[in-house]
Order: sequence, then structure tokens, then C-alpha cells
Amino acid sequence: MKSLLAKAPLRDGKRLIFTQYADTASYLYDNLNPGGKRPDIDVIYSSDRSKAKVIGRFAPKANPEYKFQPGEVPLMTLVATDVLAEGLNLQDCDNIINYDLHWNPVRLIQRFGRIDRIGSEHDVVYGYNFLPLS
Repeated sequence: MKSLLAKAPLRDGKRLIFTQYADTASYLYDNLNPGGKRPDIDVIYSSDRSKAKVIGRFAPKANPEYKFQPGEVPLMTLVATDVLAEGLNLQDCDNIINYDLHWNPVRLIQRFGRIDRIGSEHDVVYGYNFLPLS
């Protein structure tokens, strides 16, 4: 995953990484941001965190009602479960990765629909399905 993120076009834009399970989301976050040292990477996998804050930091153009707090920076990489798969405007992003494939193909379409939306400034959005080799 890290080597994929280091190559164009993923290294140059915002990246939304979807996974089905909270444990996997936490694992990915811990490996992409060891020790939580990078403020531009975050994870969300349940409703115990403020979705509005994470969404506002990840897609501030599409969600202008969010006001950054002192010291906050925009998110460039967001790892999420399907808690963010429906009804949200995340079109500031142009790269989506499905770390695992959901059993329901409609869910995959909904995931892509978060960034491939009316109002996007991107002429092209990239979608990847990550299939780790054993």
C-alpha cells in the first residue's frame, strides 16, 4: 500500500481509503501514520468521532461550513469504513482506494460516488481496488 501511495497519481492528490472493518481501518492508519506524527492523515470508523470535523478537514471546499481550529491542517489521506460511504460531499478528493472489496457491489458504487460528484474540480478521478498478494 505504501509503495502504491508513493506513485503518481496517488502521491499528488487527496486519498480516500475505504475498508469494511474498523480493525482494518485502525491497522492501515497505524501503518500509514506510525505514532500519529503526521497531522494530514486521519481515520474514522465509527460514530464516536465527529464526522463533521473529519469531513471538513478532508474536503473543506465541498464543506465550507467547517471552520479550521488553530493548528489544524487539511487532511490529505483519510482511512474510513463505510461510515463515510453514503450522502457526503468529499469531491475535494480525486483518488479512492478500496482496500478490501465489499460483498455488495452497490456499496462500491456508493464509495466512488463520494468523490465523483457534481461540483468536483477534477476532470479525472482515480479508483483503485487493492488486492494484496499472499
